[in-house]
Amino acid sequence: MGRIKQSLFRKKRKKESWFKYLMAILHLWLGLLSALIVFIVAFSGSIYAYKQQVVDFVNREAAFVEPQNVIISSVDDLLAHFESNYGTATAIQVFDDDNRSFVITSMTKGNVGITVYYNPYTGEQCGLQKQGWNTFFETMLNLHRFLLLGDTGKLINGIAILIFVFLLISGLVLWIPMSIAKLKDSLRVEWRTTFYRLIYDLHNTLGFYTTILLLCIALTGLYTSFHWMKNLMIVGLGGHSIVISEDNLELQKDLSDAFKTALNNLEEETDKPTEKPMSLQAIVDESNGLLTNKGQTTILPPNEHVKTIKATKINFDTFMETPDVIEFSASGQIRTIKLFKDLPFHEKFKSIVKPMHTGELFGLPGIIIFSLASFIACSLPVTGVVLWLKKM
Repeated sequence: MGRIKQSLFRKKRKKESWFKYLMAILHLWLGLLSALIVFIVAFSGSIYAYKQQVVDFVNREAAFVEPQNVIISSVDDLLAHFESNYGTATAIQVFDDDNRSFVITSMTKGNVGITVYYNPYTGEQCGLQKQGWNTFFETMLNLHRFLLLGDTGKLINGIAILIFVFLLISGLVLWIPMSIAKLKDSLRVEWRTTFYRLIYDLHNTLGFYTTILLLCIALTGLYTSFHWMKNLMIVGLGGHSIVISEDNLELQKDLSDAFKTALNNLEEETDKPTEKPMSLQAIVDESNGLLTNKGQTTILPPNEHVKTIKATKINFDTFMETPDVIEFSASGQIRTIKLFKDLPFHEKFKSIVKPMHTGELFGLPGIIIFSLASFIACSLPVTGVVLWLKKM
């Protein structure tokens, strides 16, 4: 016990400021307290980041097709086939790449439903999406967000990530060299040295190089964990505060549903009785006509609650893969066009916060970089605990 106490309450060193001393003590205590949770969250997040790439690879025989000269299948025909065999569709994905299948799914947030690939040239069903890997990644997501413990796990997770943010900042303070002469050593890992010196270098140097990126990942993760953090970020970026609490979430959902119902009723009254619902193929064509960039278009068809049609196109022609959104009435009238470039700054942030968290915002290179940073985040609690054990 004496060694543990001594390692947790070390004496202040000569020439060490009280500020750095307190930072070092808190960095150690909070690091030990949150080590396991940070490791689990970082590891599961780095694995989940590759979900789409793994799903596409596992289903590659159905997800990719041989390019042909002309697309002869309409989205409406494929949707009709899907719904006659598998029930109501929740989303349709159309790719600009000429070697990709159309994807129609009935998957809900509860991971219930089915996903089918269709050949856009022939209209043939290419196959069903294999659900085994989806189940695996849903487990990874549950572990990442809730620690498999529901709302309790979400709270523990959020607190641990708050601590991790402090650890990143305090670690940066502790990393700052005492002199310019020591800066060179602080910026590199000495591989040919003792084991514990190597662990020390890996902890300090890798932590320094990934601090900004890990702060981005952690803060965007906190955005989804705590309502006060979401409000703080939105207000800080120029938006208005959103009053949200766990007690009124169900009330907000009821009000939202009531508003959608009223809006749908108003549309039914204003639309001409003789007008037929616009075809989804026409929606895709008009969306591509308005949004000429190369990208992936997701269509949310109308359902019993929402009569509008929402088309979201991810822009692949820019450095960041940002979304543009067009909302149509059932009769094909454009209700709103939300181009990412025209949104106020806080709305831009809200629309890209999730892909910013995973790295998807920057395509596959972003996913790889963010994933590597998450793996380094996994290593920080491990190397930190090893260094603490050495001190005992």
